Amino acid sequence: MSTFAKDKQFGKIYEKIALTYFKYRKLDHPPNYNKTYDFMLDNVLKIEVKSDRRAWRTGNLAIEYSYRGEVSGIYATEAEYYMYFIIYPKYYECYKIPVNELKAICEKVDRTVKGGDNNASKMFLIKVDTVKQYFIGQFDIGTNSISPRSRNRRIIEAQKEEEIKENKKCSKLYLAFN
Repeated sequence: MSTFAKDKQFGKIYEKIALTYFKYRKLDHPPNYNKTYDFMLDNVLKIEVKSDRRAWRTGNLAIEYSYRGEVSGIYATEAEYYMYFIIYPKYYECYKIPVNELKAICEKVDRTVKGGDNNASKMFLIKVDTVKQYFIGQFDIGTNSISPRSRNRRIIEAQKEEEIKENKKCSKLYLAFN
């Protein structure tokens, strides 16, 4: 399995978790692979989900803007929000970032890198502290209990019981994947 295929499979776990942060009646996924968003809620709200296993070590979010010379990522998205998950060894952090604000942050960044399969992607590197105001919370991986490190604990505690059950299922998938 290619790195892209493994990363995509891993990302699907966090797409399911991202859904628990929204209230919606209808969920739609774009047909096939779509580089403009991951899912749409109630035929209105488009969401892009990113799961990053390196950000906890580097202190940077990697925001793709080009792939093989073509516009991609932040510049191609039609999403209203980026749900960005930073995956630590024992927990994850979640950030809900409005795309227009993330684009404005990217415009101010002067540090870019190449990465992905065969270094075919170009990405902005953004310090995690730059987006801390969009922090939603943390969950411990495996147990999915609310982490005491969470700055917005009340938001997470307000989630419905079935949403927490879905997170537990996703955590089991995560543990099985790694």
